[in-house]
Amino acid sequence: MGIFRTIAGACVGLVGAAVATASAPVTLAAIATGAVISNAVGSANDDDIKNAAQKEGHKIGYRKGWNDAAKHFVALIEHNEDFRIGSFAVALYVAQLDGEICDEELEVIVDNLGSPNSSYLSAYARSKMSEIVDDIPTDFIVDVLEPYISCLSTEEVNTLDEFIKEIISSDNNIAPEEKVFYECEWKPVVEVRNGND
Repeated sequence: MGIFRTIAGACVGLVGAAVATASAPVTLAAIATGAVISNAVGSANDDDIKNAAQKEGHKIGYRKGWNDAAKHFVALIEHNEDFRIGSFAVALYVAQLDGEICDEELEVIVDNLGSPNSSYLSAYARSKMSEIVDDIPTDFIVDVLEPYISCLSTEEVNTLDEFIKEIISSDNNIAPEEKVFYECEWKPVVEVRNGND
């Protein structure tokens, strides 16, 4: 599909050049050629475009939810180191579910929680976060839920829910393992905390 996009781009450039430098007949011919090629390219890529639009809409929905919750999340982690540490543990757990912690996931985690070597964190938070990095959680119940999430308030769990969605959607690819985690492991925790069990 890359060659089709290159051709379409060349046609757009041709149209632009024709409009700027040529006579009316040359401009009309360039526009017609661009339209024909664009239509051919468009029909070949309709499914790709629809899939991309659906993914982007899904991502925007997650982003909007996160943007609405981000300020509240930051306020909570600034006043509760245990919430920051618990969020860090669940973030690394979620990020590693698909077998790779990608740059986009790390960016979301570090931008919102800091890293174990962030100088603005307390020695306690840096130490706990370093322990988590040294032994990244692989068992949700044992490594994350019991030590970190069970002590959080309902408000903190609900805010963490938006952060988890942001991590899952950050690499524009929701892996089957991430979907299973969210639907089967995390969502029930949120529902129980909110009395919807």
